[in-house]
Amino acid sequence: MDGLSTDSGLSAILAELQLTAEQVMERNETFLLLRCADQRNRAVVVKYSHSPELRQARARINNEAALVKNLKPQKPLRFLKHYADGQNFLVTEFEEGELLLPNSNYAEALRRSVADALVEFQLLGVAPAAIGVKPRTGFRMFYIKGILKHVLHLCPNYLSLYDSFRCFWILVSSLPQLARSRVFCHGDLLPTNLIYKAAEEEIVFTDLEGFLPENHPLYDVLSFCTIDDGSIWEWHWQKRFIDYYLERTKEVFHFDSQAADFRKVLRALLVYLLAYRLNESRISLEGTTYFDGLAQWKYALRKVRHLLARAVGGAAAANSHEVLKTRRENLKVILSKNLFARHATWLLGGRRFDS
Repeated sequence: MDGLSTDSGLSAILAELQLTAEQVMERNETFLLLRCADQRNRAVVVKYSHSPELRQARARINNEAALVKNLKPQKPLRFLKHYADGQNFLVTEFEEGELLLPNSNYAEALRRSVADALVEFQLLGVAPAAIGVKPRTGFRMFYIKGILKHVLHLCPNYLSLYDSFRCFWILVSSLPQLARSRVFCHGDLLPTNLIYKAAEEEIVFTDLEGFLPENHPLYDVLSFCTIDDGSIWEWHWQKRFIDYYLERTKEVFHFDSQAADFRKVLRALLVYLLAYRLNESRISLEGTTYFDGLAQWKYALRKVRHLLARAVGGAAAANSHEVLKTRRENLKVILSKNLFARHATWLLGGRRFDS
């Protein structure tokens, strides 16, 4: 296949495991997913890191390998079946099933299976170090570095300097409340990282390289909800998903959805994730990459120069694509104290928003 034969590291892995490459399933800045056949013609998937930041990518793959090798969750949760792994690769058996897609109106049985599987995952109760999982970053630094990265990319074309500071402050000022409840976190709970096996009533979690040993329980819940391109005022399946999750966990986490601290956590997580989704959509539609392929400090310096060269009172003209406009408006709703209060009341208060 094009490009594969020139990667000596990947070629060595395939030769050692006696695998035949059949199909490139996905290729991004960090990882390659390659469907292969083994000597017995069994389908397997090779996840291989070709990232220039090899150390970080290796750590992510090693953590995923430790999880799929050592954890045996209960239904409805499943992991991919481990086949082999090494310093910068993981091989799992190919899994048949329905790969979930974003922008879908998920049926009740599927929504409940995802929520039940997530609760099982969050409450596995295993010490990460005991199975070889190494933390990649601390709890607070995960959020601080993440929000800085996203607003750095979004300002000033998609966020004004003022709104960028508001994103940062809303999140950072909520870290004490976020830190009070911590569980296992998938880290990237997107529909495309889930396989639904309807007959077995199972949900297979994939792409666990973003795993975090501790994070707030609502992070994965809202990760799953924020992937859709539509307005957050049209969160109909999301509203039902959140309702079921909160009911399912009321005796575990004892969340009070009407409490001020709960609403503060909800707002902070939505700010973080909606900025994340806006930035990811921007990257996809503009055909660029994080930091435009530059060293982070060089990218930051270039951004500062651009900001100094123009007025900073408002955002500059941004890409007019409808997805980006909607995602930007979603974030602005949460940044507005009044609009967030209205949205939270509708989302959590049990009544439909009709205006």
